[in-house]
Amino acid sequence: MWYIWKARNRKIFENLSVPPQETLDLAIQEEGAWRRANIQEETHDGMRLSTQAMIIPEDTPVCYIDGSWHGEETRSGHGWIAYSGGRMVHLGLKGSRRSLSPLHAELDTLLWTMKCLVEIPMTNILILTDCADLVEMASKPEEWPTFSTELVDFAYYRELFSSFSLQYIPRSGNTSADHLAKCARGRGFCFSHVSSTVPVWLSLEESPLP
Repeated sequence: MWYIWKARNRKIFENLSVPPQETLDLAIQEEGAWRRANIQEETHDGMRLSTQAMIIPEDTPVCYIDGSWHGEETRSGHGWIAYSGGRMVHLGLKGSRRSLSPLHAELDTLLWTMKCLVEIPMTNILILTDCADLVEMASKPEEWPTFSTELVDFAYYRELFSSFSLQYIPRSGNTSADHLAKCARGRGFCFSHVSSTVPVWLSLEESPLP
């Protein structure tokens, strides 16, 4: 019902017509994503422990990413933070028009992060996300037809990296990117900030950032 309501609102307020089959496909896919996420959080202790034990070589640049979405808010938040040699070198926050779904917000975050990293440039990177479906989508794009347009962009940016890897980490290991994404969403308007320093408006007292 939620996606039918959203399609109705887009028609009324934005004059955009969403095909009924697309609405149905999105609802089915999102329900499956929600169910899998809950199963992973509750039962995949083995995967959680093995991921936490993952050792990242110090000479491997790593970037943590996260998206923030709420059905009753008009904006999505996107955050990423990159480390090299064990120290933070760059971070990004963006507030954007609300994505279609939480999973769309995660994918939008990934694409924006890749674009930023290429422009810096940091083209040798390990990207870590707490969204298991995002990792699955990147490895098997043919199984996610609803996201086909975005995945074409993913393939394009992927080719611009000399070395690229996307891996899952538990939510507890992704607190900094989560904080950035939520702060970005909380601003309530569209903006972007990419820098080697934390923006002055971000409360360091509440931040887990180093």
